[in-house]
Amino acid sequence: MCAIPTLPNQVLGSEIEIDPIQADLDLYGSEIIEEDIIYDEELGIDRLREEYMKNNVARGPVYDEFGAKYKKYFKKVSWINRGGVWSLSVTYQWGNGISGHKDDSYDILLRFHHNDSRWVDAKKKNPSTYDSVWHQYACHYDWVRGNKNPYNLEPYTPDKDYWAFVRNSCQ
Repeated sequence: MCAIPTLPNQVLGSEIEIDPIQADLDLYGSEIIEEDIIYDEELGIDRLREEYMKNNVARGPVYDEFGAKYKKYFKKVSWINRGGVWSLSVTYQWGNGISGHKDDSYDILLRFHHNDSRWVDAKKKNPSTYDSVWHQYACHYDWVRGNKNPYNLEPYTPDKDYWAFVRNSCQ
């Protein structure tokens, strides 16, 4: 059983409990219809170079720097389809002295995945996808941390401000 983070009264005016696991189940159900694993440290799956080259114009030694950072920040990243909705499912590497790298870790995630066809398709339907995914990521990073891993980031979710995501269990 994980601890449920509670936001302090002075932040939002009233205390709310975030149960991110239940919120995730309520939103799309738990059944993953399809999974495209990009990186899984535990299983030894590493398609990062392929993903980077597919989604970025830059080639060569630039990948080495970003690939090393990616592996430092994330244990597993995959695209999952639940209920017909694609999510970027991100298992963050908590511990190892890497906390405090929210902006850099998100930038690395964005570099590898923003031109993926699933994200591009979402951008066509949701012009605010960059802001939305950033607010979801920041909410998970700031409030949920290691209590829910993976974070399931939904490019299709329309943006609302950061605090609205916080009030809605990062969904």
